[in-house]
Parts: sequence; structure tokens; C-alpha cells
Amino acid sequence: MLEHAERRSGPWIARDRWGWPDWSLAVPADGAHRRAGGRRRYNADRRRAAELRREQVLAQMAASGSRFMTERGWQARTARELGVSRATVCRDVDALLAELFGSGGPFRITFRLLRALQ
Repeated sequence: MLEHAERRSGPWIARDRWGWPDWSLAVPADGAHRRAGGRRRYNADRRRAAELRREQVLAQMAASGSRFMTERGWQARTARELGVSRATVCRDVDALLAELFGSGGPFRITFRLLRALQ
């Protein structure tokens, strides 16, 4: 058995001599596999939540027509309705525009660029 490794209610946690988690210590393969599986599940949940939120943002964009680009405070209002920050809505709009226009080429089509071109 590895030194400084103890079994709690979750996966193996390697601890240093003061009892703090030490992620640089070796852990058994079982613990590493469980930790990696947990990360995969957590990241998959976050991706699903982002996809759902982007669908909601897209629905808000469609409902407001072309006003979403000119109406002041649209992103802030959408963020309040969805319970996220305005920066999250801004990233979601940019991701939706990247899906629509592609992300390659000499420049990226962003919400800020579209608003400036109007």
C-alpha cells in the first residue's frame, strides 16, 4: 500500500505529512481511474448545461429579432433571466456566432463586431 494514501468516502486521496491533499503523490490505479471518471462526468455535465443555455440564448435572440444587436442591455437582461453572468451570455453569443460563421479566417465574427458594423 502507498504511504500517505487513505481511503475516505470517495476516491483515494494522497495526503502529505500534515494531512493536506498532495496531488503530486502517486495514487493507486483505482483511485486515478475514479478521479478521471469523475472529471469526465463533471465536464460532460457542464457541456450539457452550456448547450442548453445556448439554446435558450438562441431562443431569446430569435424572439427579439434584430433588436438583440441594437437594444441596450439585452445581454444583461438575458443573463438575469437565465441566472448567469453577462460575460457568460456574451461568450455564448460569440460561440453561437462562431458556429454560424465559422471560427477560421483572418478575424473572428463576434457580437461586438456585428454591433460595430451596424
